[in-house]
Amino acid sequence: PYSVYPPQSPSVHLSPYSVFAAGDPFAPTRPSAHAHSVSKLNHATRAPKEVHHKSSSKVKHPSASYLSTLAPHHSVTPYPSAPHHLPPQPHHPFAPYIPAPYAPIPHQCSGVCLPLVACPAAYHQLSLQPYSTCQLYDRAPGVCCPPHPKKGYGVKLFEEPKIKVSIRPLSTEQLNSAARAGLWDLVERDILEKSLQERNIVVSNVRKAEYGHLQFFKTSPLAMKLGRDALTNAQTGNQLVRAFKLSKEQASFGLAKFSVKDTIISNTCPVSIKCGEKEKFYRSIDGSCNNLDNPAWGQARTPFKRILPPQYSDGLYRPRDGSDGNALPSARVVSISTVIDVDNSDKDFTLSVMQWGQFIDHDLTHTPIFRFGNESGIECCDDHGNFVDPSFRHPSCFPIEIPHDDPFFSKFRRRCMNFVRSMPAPRTACTFGYAEQ
Repeated sequence: PYSVYPPQSPSVHLSPYSVFAAGDPFAPTRPSAHAHSVSKLNHATRAPKEVHHKSSSKVKHPSASYLSTLAPHHSVTPYPSAPHHLPPQPHHPFAPYIPAPYAPIPHQCSGVCLPLVACPAAYHQLSLQPYSTCQLYDRAPGVCCPPHPKKGYGVKLFEEPKIKVSIRPLSTEQLNSAARAGLWDLVERDILEKSLQERNIVVSNVRKAEYGHLQFFKTSPLAMKLGRDALTNAQTGNQLVRAFKLSKEQASFGLAKFSVKDTIISNTCPVSIKCGEKEKFYRSIDGSCNNLDNPAWGQARTPFKRILPPQYSDGLYRPRDGSDGNALPSARVVSISTVIDVDNSDKDFTLSVMQWGQFIDHDLTHTPIFRFGNESGIECCDDHGNFVDPSFRHPSCFPIEIPHDDPFFSKFRRRCMNFVRSMPAPRTACTFGYAEQ
């Protein structure tokens, strides 16, 4: 078999037989004189004998200068010849990913001539300003790709909303007092969870859909610890809202002016990421340090980046209400009113459209949800399909009401669909304010 050289390892005989070549991959070709002379080289393991070559007076191909720059452990392999029943064809090596001799238009390239698709790091930089064009080996259009793309070009993705809200100054002692009350709220929550487990108000029926759902969405101990840290922050903020009669805007954005680092709950701050020498060459399994300038970008168990600020009803953590202040309609009512379940095959789209959408969907649905300490599921509905008594309802319960005339669940007389909220995540800046997810 013939070796296939990756773009980082240029070879003098890249041809239409290479997956990186342009044009018809099955077009028969014959090697040029220079490439043919190179192909006579044998692997050292096969023929350690010294090989002599005749000097050639022919002009070397532009790519010949790359012969001495092959990647480590790569060697030149025999070049495929055209079938004997076909006439010889001229061969012009073409490798768009190899820095090409270019003819810049309208002025000299300051970087390397490449196809636009091969210069992704500077794609946005090139789109903001008129970029130099150049010609590749086969006179195909290329762009002058800068050797060192700029780290910043004036655009910030999903920048944090800077909403200025006036708020009274709060001392460290006032923050600590609220933190103590918030920690006590968590103790009461733990007592309630123990009582619910003793009463078997948990997801335990293996025949229920929510039981099977929980098997696919595990919550790791680390995720539960981070969720509790974030909940401590939210409960402390809730105590501050009560004590100082803060508005919704003050709770969301005003409290963000106060740091958690100097309080008794400073241990809930996210741990800073330190990137070592190894991370410069290898990607991490959890995504940390994959972007050396922003080590937390794409890291597992970190908050989702918001495009818009949240709309919590209390400004901190409680789910939003309607614009008139009343509860929003049931999600089930909205679903059956807007989505019609009809088997009608689409003429244009296939199931792959849905599958591609699931790449994004699964990133969201795999958000950790609250569980009990023994990893059993929280139950918000009783065995008869009705809501659990409010005195025994877990604080993270957010059950969905099913209408009495539901086209599917009405036959089972079910009025409650189990739904548990996702865990909050510690705020990246380690400040008070609205809960992240």
